[in-house]
Parts: sequence; structure tokens; C-alpha cells
Amino acid sequence: MPNPIASELAKSVFLKTMGGLLPRLPLPVLWGLGDALGRVFIGEKGNVIKDQLKTLLPGVTPQQLDKILIQAMRNFRKDLLEIWTFPAMTQQRINSMVTFTGKEHLDAALAKGKGAVICLAHFGSWKIILPALAYNGYKVHQSLPIPMYLYEKMSHTHITPL
Repeated sequence: MPNPIASELAKSVFLKTMGGLLPRLPLPVLWGLGDALGRVFIGEKGNVIKDQLKTLLPGVTPQQLDKILIQAMRNFRKDLLEIWTFPAMTQQRINSMVTFTGKEHLDAALAKGKGAVICLAHFGSWKIILPALAYNGYKVHQSLPIPMYLYEKMSHTHITPL
């Protein structure tokens, strides 16, 4: 079983040494690094994903499970590296990563003066949407529903479920 303290220490060392470099890397290099890290560092999360895949896809062979898992971890690591670049992001860089389609619908909704709600699915690099909107001049607020089982455990906080 992986040591969580060692894992956090490794992450901290990586961020302290590479944190300033990551935002300056060309995007293909950043994504290539994510690909490589996803192939090498699978960890405990990989076992959880594999167990879930076995349940969801009972007819899949072990080789197919490994292939799906590696692709998932590659995407996860690329997403993580992108998130770590957010503090040093620029509008030019984010616009080279994100393509908006249908923005006229958002603009039309906002023109009514009552704001707009955007619902996102967990496809692709979905976390980059909020900074992309913000860097392009939109005022952004994030809201997320808290599952009731979590809300009940957190009843001592000042959080109201949606």
C-alpha cells in the first residue's frame, strides 16, 4: 500500500521544483509529460479504477482493462498538469488550449441581466472551462451540489445543499 505521506512529499517536491517550469512548457510537451507520468505513476487510484471497471465491464479481458486504465491515468495526469499551470496562465495560453463553440448563447443569456448557469460534464479537461471564461472577461462563480450523505457528515459547517 502506498505511503500517503511519501506521496504528498513527492508531489510537494515536484511542484516546488517544476511548478515554475510547467506553465512555460509548450502545450505538446506538457501533454507529453502527462502521458508519460500517466503510464508510470498509476498508484492506488489505478486499483480503484480497475475494480470499478471490472464491475462496469464484466466481459472485458485483463489486457483490455490495463489499456483502459493506462488511458484514464494518462488523461488524469494531463488534467492535473494543466491545473497546476492555472496560477501562471495567460489569456493567450488558455485560448490556445480551449475552443469555445456556442458562446453566443451565453452572451445572449447574460444580455438579459440575470446571469447564466452553465452545467458541465466530466468530459475532457472540464476544469479549464472556468479559468477560460474568466480570462475572456466573464465573471465566474462556481457552485456544486453536495451529495446528501456528505452533507449529513458535514452538518457542522455552513454549507447548504443545492
